Amino acid sequence: MDKDSFEQLFALMYPSLSRYAATYVPCRHACEDIVQGAFASLWEHRTSVRMSPAIRGWLVMAVRNGCLNFLKKESHKSKYGEFVHRENNLLHDDSKTNLPGELYDRLEGVLAGLPEAYRSVFERHVIDRERMESVAEKLGLSVRTIKRYKAAAMDTIRNAFGDLDGMKYH
Repeated sequence: MDKDSFEQLFALMYPSLSRYAATYVPCRHACEDIVQGAFASLWEHRTSVRMSPAIRGWLVMAVRNGCLNFLKKESHKSKYGEFVHRENNLLHDDSKTNLPGELYDRLEGVLAGLPEAYRSVFERHVIDRERMESVAEKLGLSVRTIKRYKAAAMDTIRNAFGDLDGMKYH
């Protein structure tokens, strides 16, 4: 596919693909990013692509998958936000000491310092309570790797809170 063919395809398909993306994702900017991502992917694979009617179907599926991935990511962020809000309300209850809030802040800091893969596994398995097999499948990892990442995250958290050994909480 040459540059002129690509530009013509972009001009022809971009508006309708943007409207299609908007049926899944309400944010116009996110729709634009998704459609542009589909075209960017097509451009990256242009050497193996011929101009044919199948390109339209490929672009539609790429946009659909991009929308679903976006929604899944937003759902995960939303669940994490709800968890943080719920825990924050419990930990910052005025009838309790400030210590739980401090502990929560420390935990949040420790989680932020974890490698992305460890934090993702910890959040999905421990916080969101997804099964290890499900997490492994979604991340494209083995269950054994998921167990290793979770163990490493837990070790890091234990080490960060080692000074609290023996303390009792009610």
